[in-house]
This record gives sequence, C-alpha cells and structure tokens, in this order.
Amino acid sequence: MMSATFAKWQSISLILRIVIGMVIGAAFALTMPENTVVPIFGTLFVGLLKGVAPVLVFVLVISALANAAGDIGGRFKNVIFLYVLGTLLAAATAVAASALFPVTMKLTDAVNNAAPDGIGQIVTTILTNVVVNPVSAVMTGNYLSILCWAIIFGMGFKKLASQETRNVVADFAAVVSKAVFWIIQMAPFGIMGLVFSAVSENGLAIFID
Repeated sequence: MMSATFAKWQSISLILRIVIGMVIGAAFALTMPENTVVPIFGTLFVGLLKGVAPVLVFVLVISALANAAGDIGGRFKNVIFLYVLGTLLAAATAVAASALFPVTMKLTDAVNNAAPDGIGQIVTTILTNVVVNPVSAVMTGNYLSILCWAIIFGMGFKKLASQETRNVVADFAAVVSKAVFWIIQMAPFGIMGLVFSAVSENGLAIFID
C-alpha cells in the first residue's frame, strides 16, 4: 500500500508537486495563520538539505577520484573548473537578482567585521579556510575545504586502497545520493511549510513584492 502510494506520488512531476505545495501552504496560512505544525515541514526540509549537501560533495568527489580509471589529473581540472564556474555563476545570478528585485533589510546588530585590507589578506583567509579540520568543514559547510580534503582523500584511496575498499566508498556515495533523492522528493512539503511561514507573517503581498 505504501509502495503503491509512493510510486503514484513519484509519477507526478516534481515541479507540479512543488506548485501544489505552494498553493496549499498559502491556503493554510490564510485560513489558520496561528498553526505551529505546518512551518515545521519547512524547517525540517531546509535542515535536511543543509545537513546532507556537504556530505554529498565530500563522498562524491572522493568516490569519483578513488574509482577513476587511468590518470586523474584531468579530473582535477574538471572539478576545479566546475567549482569555480559554479561559484561565479551563483555570484552573478545573486547580483542580477538583487538588482532586479531589490530588498531592504534592517540589520538589528552592528556589523563588527572590517573589510579586508587588500588581496593578501583575502588570499590568506581563503588558504586558512581551505586547511581547516575536515570534520569541522563538513559540519559547517565549508565547501572549499571540503573539496580540498575530498581531493586529498580521493587520491589516497586511489593510490593505497584495495579495490574492495574503493567499492565500499562507491557504495557509500551511492547511498548518500539516494538519500538526497529521497529528500528532494519531500520538497513539496518543505516548500509548503516555507510558504506558510512567509504568507502567515506578511500576507499574499509577498508574491507581488
């Protein structure tokens, strides 16, 4: 019964499910804005994504390098290129979105961090962040450090680990990927909770703004 229901749920387009979740979240916010249960779905969904994303990057890069056939130098270039490209595209998209849809934010606390003195301080800060403890990097979502340590561990597995061990790493990466797939399937419920929180606090005007 549960398998059939889940299969039916997956057969519907994810985009359509997310739109339905938005509509339901807005309807709940208008009819019962004081509800404290619906927002939990949004909090849990965001928490799941933030929790699994660093682990996903870490194990996928390790697995890709550990199980790479032949020379892995080219894969280094691809990983670094895609990381830099993705970061630049994300920054450009953020700047364009902020220009097209300006948002006024009221900061309640004073900002104490001073701007960097120059390029030297920026480079030093980046290098310091790269070599932080790998466990801490995964816990805090320090993706630059995660990528660095994943490459180091991936090279280590490639050079020293047996094929059976590398297979275990690949299986672990597959498990994490499947976990991400399951989390994404819950996106409509998470979006429902997030829309509920936004609409219950600000009304439907947020869609116009």
